Amino acid sequence: MNKLVKFAIATLLTTVMAIGFAACGNSGNVDTFAGAISEESYDSQESAVEAFLENEISGDAVQAELQGIEEVGELSDKEVAALDTGDTIAADDTIVSAKVVEVSYTRTTSSAMSLAAKTGEEEEAEDDVFVFTVYVIEITPAGTTVREFRYYIPKAENGDVLTRSYFEDVLDPAKYVNCTQKYTAKSTTMGMSMNTEYTILCANDKATLEMRVPNVSSSVSGIYGYFEDGESFKAWISLDGVTYEETSVGSFSGVTDMEGFATLCIPDFDYSYFEKTSYGFKIQESFLETYVGKVLGYYGGTGLKAELKFYVKDGRLSEMKSNLSVTIDGVKSTSTESVKFSHFGTTVVNRPESIG
Repeated sequence: MNKLVKFAIATLLTTVMAIGFAACGNSGNVDTFAGAISEESYDSQESAVEAFLENEISGDAVQAELQGIEEVGELSDKEVAALDTGDTIAADDTIVSAKVVEVSYTRTTSSAMSLAAKTGEEEEAEDDVFVFTVYVIEITPAGTTVREFRYYIPKAENGDVLTRSYFEDVLDPAKYVNCTQKYTAKSTTMGMSMNTEYTILCANDKATLEMRVPNVSSSVSGIYGYFEDGESFKAWISLDGVTYEETSVGSFSGVTDMEGFATLCIPDFDYSYFEKTSYGFKIQESFLETYVGKVLGYYGGTGLKAELKFYVKDGRLSEMKSNLSVTIDGVKSTSTESVKFSHFGTTVVNRPESIG
């Protein structure tokens, strides 16, 4: 066997029923993302806001178009000092103002963009107007009279669409290179059930995979992988967990480094599909059908029920879990799927003895 099934969420089980993600509760969830300032500066408040929409809101699912800007307040000196600006604002720069701004925008969804691409006709944005609150900071860099503007994304409120900065902060691959991941899935089609389990251990420069999946004879097969990331990334495979043979790099879902391996279980969907919640984030209701279509590669299902949620604790994913039910060509399929993340910073991996 020279290639494992890719276990990003969208392609895990059969071609009839690949899955997505909903979550069960987790107490004590904590977001560590306090906000982010734009890397670039702009020559006006409006251009900073337009850049915010382009960089932080527009994505694979939507394209945002500015409709209006309304100043609704101004940060105090104490509030400005509390912002996480890193070294973007130097100590001797002058902050002229820090406005609280409500940005109104409309959006064109991916389904409309796809239709426009196929028909050659321009699709109008959705009629609904969305509002997101950001800060616009006006700065005079030290030793100049130039005024520049930067947007600052405050800590997200429940119900806000996700920004790129929040999403990338939570899913930063470096946060997952030392942890334990437990994946479980169950799917049922025409009364027949299939269970799948994976366990991934990542310990910075070493990792293991233990996968138990049903095979064509309805029994369970074990597949084991061992990985090292040193001068080069190497992978070994075993069918008994004892004797390992080196396999080509990339044979495990195209993974070529430890960060890629550590994030295999994280779905390959960008921030624009999701919205903030009290426990983390979830897919927006308006994109569930698009999401399932991408997962299944088929848009003709009926009776669709789906959830996709991500729980966040201490600024990292603690659990993902999904439920999905859909009928395709008269055949009903259901599935549940879960990934739990644990033992951050304390996971240990030992090199199998047979590798030497």
